[in-house]
Amino acid sequence: MRATSIENYRLARASGVLSERRFQVCAALWDLKEATAREIWEYIKVRDQRAIPQHSINPRMVELLDASIVTESCTRACNFTGKAAIAWSLTTYIPAVWTRRKKELCPTCGQTLKRGATLKGQQRLF
Repeated sequence: MRATSIENYRLARASGVLSERRFQVCAALWDLKEATAREIWEYIKVRDQRAIPQHSINPRMVELLDASIVTESCTRACNFTGKAAIAWSLTTYIPAVWTRRKKELCPTCGQTLKRGATLKGQQRLF
């Protein structure tokens, strides 16, 4: 990894673009290069030596995917469960500004149609 890429991730964390959990997921993917959500959770749990909720990883993956920070690499067997799972990897972009997308509601029943984040500009990592 280039020093400028590492510095950009640090700036993104300091500016609040990446929350603590999003940053933990990105840092885990940085080290693992490609991993399933379960592998990321296990890695963070061992690295930080503290229990984190397993259900806190999947929503962050969707947010990071919507923000174009991660991408789906492939579908493969998870190293922990042995089941087919999506493997994720980092892209070269981080958002300049993180904004939440407004929920779109069904005009008939009022249920949420879409969730996630959108970006106002992107910053190239390297």
